[in-house]
Amino acid sequence: MPCFYAPTAVPFPASYTLDPIFREGNFMGAVLVFRDITVRKRVEEERERQLRETLLLNRVIATATSMLDVNAILQTICNELATFFDLPQAAFALLDKSEAYLRVVAEYLEEGRIPALGTIIPLQNNPATQEVLQTRKPLIIPDAQTDPRQPALHEIARLRGTRSVLVVPLLVRGQVLGTLGLNARENYEFAAADVELAQNVASAASQALSNAELYTAVQQELAERRRAEEALAQARDKALEASKLKSELIAKVSHELRTPLASILGFAEMLQLGIYGSVTAEQEETLGKVLQSTEVLVTMVNDLLDLAQLEAGTFKVAHLPFEPSALVSRMESTMRIIAQAKGLTLTSTIHADLPTNLLGDGDRLHQILLNLVSNAVKFTENGGVQVHLFPLDEAQWVMSVRDSGPGIPLDMQPVIFDEFRQVDFSPTRRYRGVGLGLSIVKQIVTAMHGTVRVESELGQGSAFIVTLPLARDKEQ
Repeated sequence: MPCFYAPTAVPFPASYTLDPIFREGNFMGAVLVFRDITVRKRVEEERERQLRETLLLNRVIATATSMLDVNAILQTICNELATFFDLPQAAFALLDKSEAYLRVVAEYLEEGRIPALGTIIPLQNNPATQEVLQTRKPLIIPDAQTDPRQPALHEIARLRGTRSVLVVPLLVRGQVLGTLGLNARENYEFAAADVELAQNVASAASQALSNAELYTAVQQELAERRRAEEALAQARDKALEASKLKSELIAKVSHELRTPLASILGFAEMLQLGIYGSVTAEQEETLGKVLQSTEVLVTMVNDLLDLAQLEAGTFKVAHLPFEPSALVSRMESTMRIIAQAKGLTLTSTIHADLPTNLLGDGDRLHQILLNLVSNAVKFTENGGVQVHLFPLDEAQWVMSVRDSGPGIPLDMQPVIFDEFRQVDFSPTRRYRGVGLGLSIVKQIVTAMHGTVRVESELGQGSAFIVTLPLARDKEQ
């Protein structure tokens, strides 16, 4: 397609037509018409890029959802990204459990360049990487050889001939797993579209890591159970055999459901983000319902995994500083909107005598509180839910969740904390679930050397009262 120069010497793409002129059969000349097709050319290029991005994401998602070998998945994604952007290097680095450093676990490397596979990237004296992990946002480093935010990596960048770098965090439910790095040999300007595409690819890689981690945990759980069963095989009676079958069912359900659920979440989120094209308001609402329902299923699977760990004795309780006020705020950020959507009030009070800093497992206490409040909101149609944290005495403190719901029949109260037990377990019951929430609450509370009980009368609401040892943070 020809490019022509205007009087200002600015080239532009154009098309032309040449029509001859005849008079009485004699050729008299021709009409030459030029058309500026700059806009059309730009649209065609944008469509081509979108198509390439869509094909790349399809390949990445197919890889992430069809394999459980983490290294193979990440290696394939590195190859795809480096080819797409025409870069000499693309690498994944995972955060160590100590959160002191990253380790490069997969990379694409142009022939002749120094490999980085296995390299340790310390977080100390590395503000650039720390910024990515803390803000959970991508970071563009125009010149990795001189950037003052990562002095420890200047020499490595020079040896490898690296200039511009794009670093994208790997996130799963807000938790940072590591980073994706795209390295250019020259000053490379990563456009906003490039960053967005890298984030979408990183999201698929993060989900693959989550799936593989869960699969490994389930496999380890199964292996531990098999060893225990072999040691006790000769002494087991029929009751223990039934327990074995139940445990195998839990492990199987957890393993079989996680991968397809992760795929559903990934594809639905990408549809909602408009990666495959714009969606209507009605479609977006429907996708929201799909995501909401899938999250419910993921919660059920997580409950099954918690139950498996509790029964296997591998469940661990931390003993770290936490703030009761932060515990309540974290719960409210999740439940207040849900309560308001049902027309319910959600109030929380913390007694002034309760220490502002305690020792315990803040994450598990949040799980307990969220579970109890979620149950209260689910079963309450009018009125509200009240949360109260207060000291019982010098050695104990209490979390109380009280609702104005229908109450629990007296004959069901002794078994309400049993596994797979619900007040209404009929096929036509109004409230769905598998009956694990309260059982898990009781087992976690027991692991914390505490107690949980219920006070309820039909038509008068219910109160769940958790009593725990009071351990003060002596450093405060």
